[in-house]
Amino acid sequence: MYTREETVNGKKIKLSLRDEVDESVVNEIFKFKEYRGITQIIKDAKGIVLDVGAHAGYFSLWTAALNSKIKILSLEPVKENFDFLERNLKENIFKNIKPEKMALCKETGKIKIFLSEDSQNHSLLPISKQTQEVNAINFGDLVKKYKISLISLLKMDIEGGEYEIFENSIVDIAVKTENIFLEYHQVNDKNFKMLENILRENGFSVENFPSHFDKTMGFLLARNKRLKKQK
Repeated sequence: MYTREETVNGKKIKLSLRDEVDESVVNEIFKFKEYRGITQIIKDAKGIVLDVGAHAGYFSLWTAALNSKIKILSLEPVKENFDFLERNLKENIFKNIKPEKMALCKETGKIKIFLSEDSQNHSLLPISKQTQEVNAINFGDLVKKYKISLISLLKMDIEGGEYEIFENSIVDIAVKTENIFLEYHQVNDKNFKMLENILRENGFSVENFPSHFDKTMGFLLARNKRLKKQK
């Protein structure tokens, strides 16, 4: 394990990293600035930021540095990642991040997460024989539990599990969520076009940013046109 310090919006962030996988995630956020397209969204946010697939907390810390006044709810179901997420939060001064050891899913209850060889690619999909039982919550129950009135940004990186959530919860998501930024993954015959169609049919404009490194993945930025009109 080693540490690294980054400065965002004039605020210093101390990051603990376990290995090259963590370093890759940190570089995506702080060096290559893959989330730069949502910087202003975070700075202008009035509702909460929901970090789904929070991993070791690097995105949540970056978000807190950009806007220390909003609440950030960080969901990470896998024990090893969650323990390290808590460690990273304790090493920094931000008080607006609430970590929760759970997965966002289509149903509330206990589920099995399939574990990958590295900490970044654990999935709801059957990618390996090794599993871990974790707590799961659906979107509607999450909103009720935390009394969420508005999500300014839903960030999602859950290795193919995004299809299940949007297929089952898009109506509830559209009522509460201003902006969505998600990393998509091609899963068999499911690809970004499917997600794009679901989002557009429910009032979102969608921008696609394909990965330069992997043709099966990329990012979608969706903005809720219906909520914008209501303001």
